Amino acid sequence: MQDLQGNTVFLSDFRGKVVYLDFWASWCHACLQQTPYIKELKQQLNDQDVVFLYVSVDKNDEAWRNMVAKKALPGVHLRIPDGIDSEIAKQYNIGGVPLYFMIDQEGKFVSKPPLPSAKQAFIEQVSHLVNKHKTGN
Repeated sequence: MQDLQGNTVFLSDFRGKVVYLDFWASWCHACLQQTPYIKELKQQLNDQDVVFLYVSVDKNDEAWRNMVAKKALPGVHLRIPDGIDSEIAKQYNIGGVPLYFMIDQEGKFVSKPPLPSAKQAFIEQVSHLVNKHKTGN
């Protein structure tokens, strides 16, 4: 998929880091409710090897770009041009948004992450994954 600048981004680009993968849309109220918490988490986890990767299912490019700018969302932003009906959405079994995943440093999907609004649980899960990788356990 392409990011806001038109660069092609692959999930494999983030191997070696914990990836918080967030499927969302500009029209999704539940998605947007989490943005203040996401900003705080990004700040708190800034020194960790974690990437916040947002994939919009917006079919409208302008709506996606405007919402990213309006909410000043930190992280990497991608958009599935064909939205929820796309092949990518089917591969991730996206029936609706928001939908969250946590991926470890080896590219393996781990248990579903807590909502960003559950800040302490979210931080604990990321820290556990980062420390697990550092110690090799």
